[in-house]
Amino acid sequence: MILRQCPIDLRLYILLCSDLALRSGSAVRVAPCHRVDGTVRLDHVKHGKNIALPVTAEIAAIFDMVETNPNCDRQMSYLEALRVTSTTRRAVAKSLANHYTNRLKHVCGKLGIENLRTHDFRRTTAERVYTETRDLRLVQALLGHSHLNITSRYLMREQMKPSLQLLEKVKSA
Repeated sequence: MILRQCPIDLRLYILLCSDLALRSGSAVRVAPCHRVDGTVRLDHVKHGKNIALPVTAEIAAIFDMVETNPNCDRQMSYLEALRVTSTTRRAVAKSLANHYTNRLKHVCGKLGIENLRTHDFRRTTAERVYTETRDLRLVQALLGHSHLNITSRYLMREQMKPSLQLLEKVKSA
C-alpha cells in the first residue's frame, strides 16, 4: 500500500530497510554503483564493517530503471557524486535519513498509518528470517550485530507484532 504511493527514491529506501534490513544511515548511501554480481556492497557501515547482501527483484528493478533513465531519480545521482570524507558522509547520510523519515511519515499520514518507523522494517525482517530459519546466528549476521544479546532484543515478540502488521500494510498489493 505505502510503496505504491512513494516516489522511486523513497520506495528504494523502504525496500533497502525492509528487504535487506539495512539501517537508515546505510540505506541512504546505496546507489546503483553498489550493485555487484547480484549483491549490494557497502563499505564502512556501522563499526566500519563491509557488507554484501543479495539484491531482491524489486530493488534490482529500481536499479535497472535508474540506470536506463539517469534523469528519473535525483537521489541516485546525488549519492553517486558523494565521494567525501567519512565524517562528512556520515553527517550527510544522517541528514538524508531524516529527510526520508519525514517523507515516510507524510505518506503514512495520508494513508492513516500511525507509528511506523523506518527501523520497524529492519526489526520485521529480523523476525521473518528467524521465524523461517530458527537460526539466531544467521539473523545476527544479517543485522551485523557483534553480540547475540543485541540480536535477541530484535526478536522479542511483544515488540514485533506491531511491526509485522505494519509491514503487511506496506507490502500488500
